[in-house]
Amino acid sequence: MAHLTISQTPYRISLGGGGTDLPFYANERGGRLITAAINQYVKVSVARRPLDEKILIQTTDVQFANRIDDIDNELIREALRYFNINKAIQVATFTTVPTGIGLGSSSTVLIGLINALSRINNCEYSALEIAKLAYHIEREILRHSGGVQDQYIASLGGIQVMRIKESGEVSCKPLNIDEQIRIRLQNHLVLIFTGQERVSKEVIKSQEHDLTRAFEVYDEIKEIGIESDDLITNGDIVGLGMAMDRHWEIKRT
Repeated sequence: MAHLTISQTPYRISLGGGGTDLPFYANERGGRLITAAINQYVKVSVARRPLDEKILIQTTDVQFANRIDDIDNELIREALRYFNINKAIQVATFTTVPTGIGLGSSSTVLIGLINALSRINNCEYSALEIAKLAYHIEREILRHSGGVQDQYIASLGGIQVMRIKESGEVSCKPLNIDEQIRIRLQNHLVLIFTGQERVSKEVIKSQEHDLTRAFEVYDEIKEIGIESDDLITNGDIVGLGMAMDRHWEIKRT
């Protein structure tokens, strides 16, 4: 049984069709998007505490707890509960970017945490199983609003075409891109931190007030995502930039 393990998990960006994985839309019309892991990460370390039975949590805050129910960080609390770890454990997270900026940070942390906890418990999960478990904890146990994009891309990595059926079934297929085109694409993408943070569940909830309009918006966004397949694989930087701009203008409405 391992006594210390460290995982590294990538954050993500959407390259077309982002948001069509949200349940209110995907459950009615099916979701389809392109999502990509990026070279920014969260690291999660999990270590057993051989000298006492306390639970130590180190994130942006530090907390010692005697019982699992006393843990303030609900993602860590429910992940530990799932793995039946309720004492003598230390969990720490380290991130290269701020949280709450639209890169799927909570899901990325949870994927890394499940990876580390499964290793320390000598459990073997596939990437898809880890994604499904993270979705279960975050969306079904904790009832956090959101879709499936964040958990699956954080676990699978790469650039994926993701489809969500009305039944909720998720399938992912890597988008095959020539290496030179991938490098060119990467060199033309710039990630900028505006200094602003937001709570995604509030944004999602606001979209559900006028479902008729929301469906129209996401129908357009889904079409942009489909168009983006060829733009990406052909290395059409200008076309992709215009599609992403159109996506954002539509989504803002």
